[in-house]
Amino acid sequence: VSSRGRILHILSAQISDTARYVCVARNAAGEAKKIYDLHVLISPIISETSSSPPLQTIIPGNGFALECIVQAIPDPQ
Repeated sequence: VSSRGRILHILSAQISDTARYVCVARNAAGEAKKIYDLHVLISPIISETSSSPPLQTIIPGNGFALECIVQAIPDPQ
């Protein structure tokens, strides 16, 4: 926060910065308040811990499953 209390600087946003921030000003005449909701977005990351190997070989007519574990904010489609 700047010395005059007007600006909050986040130089490198992290997921932990996701929060509700409240600006409050008070004096003898009363109080003013403004609420800011900050959401830090995270691009999709595909986990390397998937149980499916990257190369699959199957016989025609057999079933198979591919597991792809993804993390992101908001949730990916």
